[in-house]
Amino acid sequence: MECGKLMILLMRERLFLYTHWILFIFFNVLGSWLSWKCYGEFIGDEVSKITIALTPFLFINSIALMFIVPIRGTRREISRLKERLSYVRFKIDFGHLMN
Repeated sequence: MECGKLMILLMRERLFLYTHWILFIFFNVLGSWLSWKCYGEFIGDEVSKITIALTPFLFINSIALMFIVPIRGTRREISRLKERLSYVRFKIDFGHLMN
């Protein structure tokens, strides 16, 4: 009973981790793509092109950096759940020896 509950929680946390990684990569790619598009299509000198290109790169990729916090928290929660699951499996296998 408890083992199944922990496995479902572990699956949910892994789904959250994959979702946060996908969003992190998506926002980084979006920021880089918009930056290259602004740099390539802006007509002007090099300094103004770089200035125009840095704006989406800095703001969108800094938004993407916000996903690092839930990624770290989810990884920590996954390791904690794995430890609890291994302890439950230990209790199932060797519980009769602990009494």
